[in-house]
Amino acid sequence: MTARIARRTAGVVSGCAAALLMFPAFAHAAPGDVSISPTVTGSNATVTITNGSGSLIGCNLYGLPADTAVTGDTKPVFGYTNPETLSAVIQPGSTKTVPLKLFTETGPDGSDTLPDGTYDLFWGCSEVPLGEGAEQWGTPTPVGPNSTAEPSRLVLPGAAPSTAPSVEPVAPVEQPAETCIGEICVPPEVVDIIGELWETYATP
Repeated sequence: MTARIARRTAGVVSGCAAALLMFPAFAHAAPGDVSISPTVTGSNATVTITNGSGSLIGCNLYGLPADTAVTGDTKPVFGYTNPETLSAVIQPGSTKTVPLKLFTETGPDGSDTLPDGTYDLFWGCSEVPLGEGAEQWGTPTPVGPNSTAEPSRLVLPGAAPSTAPSVEPVAPVEQPAETCIGEICVPPEVVDIIGELWETYATP
């Protein structure tokens, strides 16, 4: 199955420990060919991956507490790993939006409700199938000193979408001035009624 989707896209380990060692050294990849754009809504987060390269790619993402010193023993809090199915790879020239989920002993397959805090999102995408000279994109890791991007900063919970219906402001209606005869003032609608009555009774 395409080399098990590039050995689960460059070697995701079982469990969380040492999970950030899955990116080998980067080949000569054009930095702008693959990029990510995270979105935080309340306690949930998704990441849109844009594949501007000419290759099929698979990706892994890992959220760590902000400013964590990344080592082989670093345990991600949440993330995403490319499933081992051909339908999960990202086609050339396309985008894919994936959810970030809590890490369990088997990987990022827990809840999509993420704990409050400030995090750095590390990521790596690899050409599929992964072989000698395959291109890779992403952030720095302990084993891949060459990088094409910097980690993204995520703050949870983010701003939740407003559920209140939007209300268009109503411009104040200017009331017509009253009509006064001597000391007696009446509103316009009364003046109209009086005018109609006057015409009725004044007409022979």
